[in-house]
Amino acid sequence: MFTDYYKLGKDGKTPEPVKNLQEAGNLWKKDRTVRKDNIGEIFISTVFLGIDHSFLEEGPPVLFETMIFGGDHDGYQARYTNWDDAVEGHGIAMDLVKGLTIEDL
Repeated sequence: MFTDYYKLGKDGKTPEPVKNLQEAGNLWKKDRTVRKDNIGEIFISTVFLGIDHSFLEEGPPVLFETMIFGGDHDGYQARYTNWDDAVEGHGIAMDLVKGLTIEDL
């Protein structure tokens, strides 16, 4: 089993380990977008990575990532272990770009 490689299950949201090299290769043929938005010239992207980015740390695999491209927060990055946290994190990144803080919500 390719323990660092994952695909999204039948529900399209739940990661599951790939079983062979062909499944691992097929990861890059599929749309892995969780959410994407533009606020003016700034792009916010949240994707399923397909490769565990926990880098030898204990705990669940880190498989989702949000990034901000452009603006004051260019290069912002946050990673998550599941779809729901990734969706929530995408919203947090959008609020960050809009200039909102936790106190504003």
